[in-house]
Amino acid sequence: MEDSSFRALRCDPERVRKGSEFFRALKSGNVIAGVKDPALADWIEECYPLVPDPVIVLVSRDVYATAQREECSGNDLFVSLHEVIGRKFKLLNFVEPLNSPLIVLSYERLLTDPLFAVESLAQFLVGGVNDQLIARTARLVRPHVDMPNELNFVAARREYESAQTLQSA
Repeated sequence: MEDSSFRALRCDPERVRKGSEFFRALKSGNVIAGVKDPALADWIEECYPLVPDPVIVLVSRDVYATAQREECSGNDLFVSLHEVIGRKFKLLNFVEPLNSPLIVLSYERLLTDPLFAVESLAQFLVGGVNDQLIARTARLVRPHVDMPNELNFVAARREYESAQTLQSA
């Protein structure tokens, strides 16, 4: 799930100081700690230096699926596609020259074969992990919308089209 307290830091004028405190507290007493923020590409250059011993796990979704999701929310498909591709390139250009450990996972592969994806991720992060733990973790992999209130995109599109029809009448 997305860490909304971390994501809120993005708009905070004291995000550098608070981000540093956030990561220090998150890492305290934990071997592995992390955050999920779909908009991290927008501020990774500021955020990255705050992370102690960073390991980057980049879960990337198909650009067309991402843009199509935005279209369902009423945004233009091509505008969304340009934004999604721009964000992906910005993120990839940032992580490519880093010396930090990096693994890139496909969101679609994660959903298609969660056992393989979780096993690969566990191997990357901590080395050998027992099969029961991998199986239990893989069962937790479920698609979910990364929008507040579990937005139903089909209903949102219907509502948008209805509003457009009323507006043009």
